[in-house]
Amino acid sequence: MVWYACYGSNLSFERFKEYLDKEDCPDHSNPVRSEGFFFPYDIYFAGSSSRWGRGKAFLDITKPGFSYGRMYLIKQEQYICI
Repeated sequence: MVWYACYGSNLSFERFKEYLDKEDCPDHSNPVRSEGFFFPYDIYFAGSSSRWGRGKAFLDITKPGFSYGRMYLIKQEQYICI
């Protein structure tokens, strides 16, 4: 089992689940557990995403701050899909 910590659009379970539901992912099951988390860094938005039509979120590990996150407990095989 692996804890996968994320931020930005992956705070949404539905968005995160899209990674696990991809055809090439052998295990489409839901995470075993999910917990709120925070990163001690600022978050910023830049660039663009053809999928979302707007910028992407990035953590700036050079700037202390506070950014909401989520941790999902998933199987190692699922982590490889992400």
